[in-house]
Amino acid sequence: MDAEAINGAFAGLDDGLRTRIQSQIDAIIEAAKENKRLLNESSLIEKRLAELADKMKLASENFPIAARALISLNLARGTLVLVGIYLVTVFMSLHRYSTKMALALEGRAHALNVMETVGPAEKFEKLAESLGGGGLDFGKSATPSANMIEMFKAIAPLAKRG
Repeated sequence: MDAEAINGAFAGLDDGLRTRIQSQIDAIIEAAKENKRLLNESSLIEKRLAELADKMKLASENFPIAARALISLNLARGTLVLVGIYLVTVFMSLHRYSTKMALALEGRAHALNVMETVGPAEKFEKLAESLGGGGLDFGKSATPSANMIEMFKAIAPLAKRG
C-alpha cells in the first residue's frame, strides 16, 4: 500500500487514532526491516557455517593421509638412524682391523731392520712378535666391562679364601 491509500483509509478517523495506527504501522515496518536484516545475517551465518563444515570434512578426510605421512616419516628417520649405527660399527671394525694390521706389519718391518743389522734369521718370529704388539689376532677385542668381569672372576676365589 502506498501513502495515499493509507491516508484515504484513515480519512474518517480522528487524529489521535490515526497517529496511533500510523505509529503501529511504522513499528511493524521497522520490525519487518529488522527481520529482513536478521534473515540476511542468518543466511550469511548459515553459508559461513556450511563453508566451515566443508573445511572440517576435508580436514577429517585428510587426517588419515597426514597420519600415514607422519608414521612413514618417523619410520624413515628410524631406519636412517639404524643404518647410521650399523655403518659406524662397520667402520669402527674396519678401523680396528687396519690399525692392528698396520701395527703387526710395522713390527715385522722393525724386526727386519734389526735382523739386517744383527744377523740370525731364526729368531725373526720371536723378535717380530715382541715388536709387533702380540701377533696377528684380528678378532674383536674385549670391551672394558668384559675385562672387568674377567678380573672379578679371577679375584673371586682369592677373596673367598681370605
